[in-house]
Amino acid sequence: MPVKDKLKEGRFSVSEQIAIDYIVDHVMELRSMTIKEIAQMTYVSSSTLIRIAHKLGYEGWTDLKNDLIKEEEIRLRNYKGLDVNYPFSKEDTLYSIASKLLALKQDAVAETFDLIDPVVLHHVVRLLDGASRIVVFGMSHNRDLAREFAFNMRRIGFLVQIVDQPGELVYEAADMDPGMAAVVISYSGYTKGVSEILPYLQRNRVPIVAITNQGESLLSRVADYSLRISSREKLDAKIASFGTSAAIEYVLAVLFAGIFLLRYEHNVEHMKRIQERIVPCRQMKIRFAKEKKE
Repeated sequence: MPVKDKLKEGRFSVSEQIAIDYIVDHVMELRSMTIKEIAQMTYVSSSTLIRIAHKLGYEGWTDLKNDLIKEEEIRLRNYKGLDVNYPFSKEDTLYSIASKLLALKQDAVAETFDLIDPVVLHHVVRLLDGASRIVVFGMSHNRDLAREFAFNMRRIGFLVQIVDQPGELVYEAADMDPGMAAVVISYSGYTKGVSEILPYLQRNRVPIVAITNQGESLLSRVADYSLRISSREKLDAKIASFGTSAAIEYVLAVLFAGIFLLRYEHNVEHMKRIQERIVPCRQMKIRFAKEKKE
């Protein structure tokens, strides 16, 4: 969920709400303002602003302010007037829906690209490349998005396991070791499954890669590396996760491409050899099917 939405929907005191009303309406002005100046403008104390940040899971006011500004910059750069939660209405035609969903997905991917930290991405690719086994923890539709990543990785010789059943999450997390890598996909970063597996991963010193939203969460605080995705969708008020799905799919594709790149020529030759073995078998199946018909 966007940081601005968390501010609008959270439970705050009267003085905190007064400050929040100003903050959400003047995000870009916050860049040049100190915490003392913001407190004076809203007639609250500096500690009130710090308390707001803590309620949203931030260590301090500066972290919250920076995330708000970054989120707003991306929104202004990519936003095309679409409501990402309800991108079409009953008055839309099928063709107009197709056009709107195209724009929505393109925006989600563009926003996610803007959030990529090249240094973090480099470290994650190296980490996954050196892991003895990669375990992807993803519930619901996240599991399905991870299947393509796992399939592509297996094609170049990597052992990738997807864990999605509630009964398996804790067991698999407890069975991992420091030579493996955990990829945890969670938009909110606060789901029950996430809170259950993180203590085991930490205890076993398993490197954790989070694919999650822009804000602070239990997952982002614990993860060794966080890959942020477009975060304009609400958790409980939307038609479907159109933008989130596109963003997660994009991040996983980038990770696969990065790992493939490390041994590009070897991987290309390997895939060519496999294809050369597959084609004759396909031709034999086609010939057999034709002979059977005759």
